[in-house]
Amino acid sequence: MTPMPEKRFRWLPIIFILLMLFVDGIGYFVSQAPTTQLFEDIACRRYYQSSTITESLLCKAPGVQREVATIFGWQAFFDGIPSLILALWYGALADRYGRRGVLFLSMLGQALGMAWVLLICWMDLPLKLTWFSSAFLVIGGGSTVTMAACMMVVTDVTQEYNRSKVFFACQATFLISEVIGPALGSIAMDSLGVWPPVLVGLVCTCVTVALAGTIPETRSRESTKYTDSNTADSLDDVLSDPGSLKQSVFEMLSNTKHTLQIMCQNRSILILVASFLIVDFSRQSLTILLQYISKRYDISLAKASYLLSYRGLATLIVYAAILPTLDTLVEKRLGLSAQMKDLQLARLSIILSSLGFGILFAAPSLKVIIIALGFLTLGTGFGSFVRSLLSSVVEPDVIGTMYTTLSIMDSLGSIAAGPIVSGLFNISMDLEGVWVGIPFLSSFLLSCVIAVLVLAVRPATLAAQQSEGTLDADDARSALLPREV
Repeated sequence: MTPMPEKRFRWLPIIFILLMLFVDGIGYFVSQAPTTQLFEDIACRRYYQSSTITESLLCKAPGVQREVATIFGWQAFFDGIPSLILALWYGALADRYGRRGVLFLSMLGQALGMAWVLLICWMDLPLKLTWFSSAFLVIGGGSTVTMAACMMVVTDVTQEYNRSKVFFACQATFLISEVIGPALGSIAMDSLGVWPPVLVGLVCTCVTVALAGTIPETRSRESTKYTDSNTADSLDDVLSDPGSLKQSVFEMLSNTKHTLQIMCQNRSILILVASFLIVDFSRQSLTILLQYISKRYDISLAKASYLLSYRGLATLIVYAAILPTLDTLVEKRLGLSAQMKDLQLARLSIILSSLGFGILFAAPSLKVIIIALGFLTLGTGFGSFVRSLLSSVVEPDVIGTMYTTLSIMDSLGSIAAGPIVSGLFNISMDLEGVWVGIPFLSSFLLSCVIAVLVLAVRPATLAAQQSEGTLDADDARSALLPREV
């Protein structure tokens, strides 16, 4: 396989990634509220020991809501374990043998896990059995590996100057599905019941598996020394041959050691990588947003789901218009380098996120929650800015491992946040007023910590160096230095 010089072919993998994000996003958001309703119905019937519940308000009882929150919280914990253990290995495989095979496996494991969850619900078995769906994520490493592989593909076929904009396009595509999906799911719930939209979610995941298996390979021959046709075969050989498997483990450990050395030698890179853990932990509190709104304001899950469409629309506007425009203005009007631009915008994003969580915690009404979601939306660019920044200050050979490391930070955040957020939500069920939002208070405090740490990264004068033509690759990689203390 050779590098892709043709403009059409360079964009073809990105088009595949955009299609995957859209289809998978539609499936997720169409089925999100119906799945929550399905879990609530099952928990409600078991709580009251009745096969039929005629009064929906009975299912808002604290005991039922605690059960649903516990199921979702520990599901996030168990889902994170395969990612945490296997993500670096799959990342090393993607670096050596190509992105496509790893991307396909990660989506296949998720599709099988989703099918298991629906089987448990269809048979009306205890909801805790859905936790075993996490075992299927051993195949491919789960969504952590999927996201890392997608970012690798984008990095392979873009240049530094437009990479963050492509990241915005990927996020915007996913957000289009967030605008459309919840509304479609709510309409389907009201007219068809919970099962049709849930099955649509499974079908969309299966379509995404097919797209992942046919995406053009983007890893160049110079890096892999394999042809495009041999890439998938080589990956199959690795997975089936113990000798190749052992060699891949050693290569993974070597790549990981090198990546960790880079992080430890530069405290600023270490801070930025570690920030993904806490940021993801904070954002995991939004997983109980539907339950929180439905419980606190006494509205149905179907109606609460429309608020997700609002959040998706606002986030789409931010990613499709505001962030790319701001990205260009900061770089051109202020004369900042690509690295400095990404750093400054990452700082702004985390500050806005902190404000959003603070307002969400104190929100006395739905109108204030909408304002809070607006601030959170404006802060969602943090991950894209930091990924773009790190991809420009580390060696190309370890970009895949670096992205996987970032995804592992996400997994650690999810693993920790799942049971903690559900526990805080369970505690809040016995409280009143502003204290019902305790999970969002924890997110506010953690986001403030990250904001302080990111502000502590000392910006280098890259713009001046670049204008004089004296900046080389080593200068760029040493540009982010910690503040002296």
